[in-house]
Amino acid sequence: MRSVVGFGGQLFSGALYAVILFSRVPVPSASAQRFRNIALDLKVAVSMLDETQTFRTIPFPDPAT
Repeated sequence: MRSVVGFGGQLFSGALYAVILFSRVPVPSASAQRFRNIALDLKVAVSMLDETQTFRTIPFPDPAT
């Protein structure tokens, strides 16, 4: 690995997220600084999905029946 760039945060619901990128080539500092904007954009995008139901809930069968 030549470079590692990571960012993460906490959503409004309290859920945590993290993104870690590994690169085989060096990432210049100026390029790495641009990830600040990407991190904010990702937080906004993920926050819109935070309270929505992503997967359909399938109830478990009652073992007593």
